Amino acid sequence: MNYAAEGSKPGAVDIGLWATGFVSAPAAITTSVIKAVMDDDTQRKLSHVRSKEPAKYAKFIHPCSNYGSSAPEIIAMSIANKGGTAWISNIGLWVYITDARGNLVADYQPLDFLKIYRPKKPYQAGLSGGFNWEVITK
Repeated sequence: MNYAAEGSKPGAVDIGLWATGFVSAPAAITTSVIKAVMDDDTQRKLSHVRSKEPAKYAKFIHPCSNYGSSAPEIIAMSIANKGGTAWISNIGLWVYITDARGNLVADYQPLDFLKIYRPKKPYQAGLSGGFNWEVITK
């Protein structure tokens, strides 16, 4: 735009920057589309998980992918270590529950699960500084 107003031509650096942006655009668009599809799938599965739990708790159930960027089962272990309950539903989505303030809930018993990670009762500090936690499978 400035070049048209000034009557000059872009320099080699400007052309290189433009070309880099132009070449990377298809990859960025493809990545965005794939992420949108995955987010939609996660939300669809989350709606299913929430429908299987009591309505008063449903809005406080979140996908583990919202909590961190590691693999969902690793995130679930971290949640249990920090004092929360995380579980994998029968449709394969790892989720966790918070209270109305966003604090992790330690003693929730999901109705529909394959595996639960949560702090072990009586609550005790583990060697790593978090809670000792347990795995419950169906």
